[in-house]
Amino acid sequence: MVDPGNTNSTALRIGNLSTLRTFTDIVGTNDLADVYQFNVTRDSLFNLALRGLRDDIAVSLVYDLDNDGVWDSGEDIVTVGDFDGDTVSDRLINTELSAGSYFVWVFPDRDDDNSSYNLSLSARALAQNPVADPGNTLSTALNIGNLSTLRTFTNLVGTADQADVYRFNVTRDSLFNLALRGLRDDIAVSLVYDLDNDGVWDSGEDILTVGDFDGDTVSDRLINTELAAGSYFVWVFP
Repeated sequence: MVDPGNTNSTALRIGNLSTLRTFTDIVGTNDLADVYQFNVTRDSLFNLALRGLRDDIAVSLVYDLDNDGVWDSGEDIVTVGDFDGDTVSDRLINTELSAGSYFVWVFPDRDDDNSSYNLSLSARALAQNPVADPGNTLSTALNIGNLSTLRTFTNLVGTADQADVYRFNVTRDSLFNLALRGLRDDIAVSLVYDLDNDGVWDSGEDILTVGDFDGDTVSDRLINTELAAGSYFVWVFP
């Protein structure tokens, strides 16, 4: 196998991650990083295992937000390693990913750490959402029309998908109920009214925002409020 590169732009490209893939290599003083690039074609549950370590090696799952071939600050989704010690336990990552292109970086914690490793990657597609992926602005929101019956949606937000925005109408003064459940990380939700109808969420246009902005809880997010007849937006975001 070709030795993986050590940047996003020179990464070993393994294509669509539709089956279990395994790799064995070495990082350390003479090879400061191994980088793998893969794709998931549908929203998926991603699993990574880095095993067989003999020194303190770390692993990061990265999404290149600006597509510049560089791992910039804030582009790592998860990093696993023992940065305060020197353990050689397995490094495991299990997380949900939106469809897209991602990178795995394997690298030594310190310059004098050297180890071979066994890397395994897999992705299992989640249940297909029956509707199009919502946009991430008011102007590109998924328009679900008049909210006259219960509507439910399943999707993902995170590093690769910064927001899901839904638009709905109420045709008469109504009691509105929203429940955001099944969270695995700290996700917030806002109910928004576009006062100036400019397609932008401006300051003061959120009616109510629910999230744990000081902690990292994954409890349900609930909104129950009265709405006048009109058009509104629900914004789901990390």
